[in-house]
Amino acid sequence: MLGGEIDVFSNPGKGSNFWFTFEAKPATESSVNKICKPKADYTNLNFDITVLLVEDKFINQKVVCMMLQNAGCKTEIANNGVEALEMFEKVNYDIVLMDIQMPVMDGVTAVKELHRKYPKLPPIIGLSANAMEGDAEKYIAEGMDDYLSKPVSAEQLYDKIIKWLAKKK
Repeated sequence: MLGGEIDVFSNPGKGSNFWFTFEAKPATESSVNKICKPKADYTNLNFDITVLLVEDKFINQKVVCMMLQNAGCKTEIANNGVEALEMFEKVNYDIVLMDIQMPVMDGVTAVKELHRKYPKLPPIIGLSANAMEGDAEKYIAEGMDDYLSKPVSAEQLYDKIIKWLAKKK
């Protein structure tokens, strides 16, 4: 498909040599800039916001909490949608990170309930191990404002927070 070849030379017990060729065109500066965006500087972040993390898995709670704390966020944890609804009544959160699949009450049900109860909500970013094409659109249609697939990197998380904080201004 790329106008090239692929082959292998193998000597049993000694090793193998794999090779390939393909046709390529010289890159232009604009095409390289589209693909290779400069990496953002995430050192010394201080978002100074309160985040509600709704996540049932302990290890995921710890990992995401560390990322948030490293960026200057105060983080509160709910283990399921029911706990999230209870906590939401007491605190004004700046951002909610909502796992999709949880026991007791899942994230989609919790978000629908939040929309029913409150006319104004902070950005709600769905978190899920589901990473199939169309999942983000599906969860946004269900009431989430945005979506991240797990495992979440610090850069992905910070980019989403920056995006939503900029929209609030």
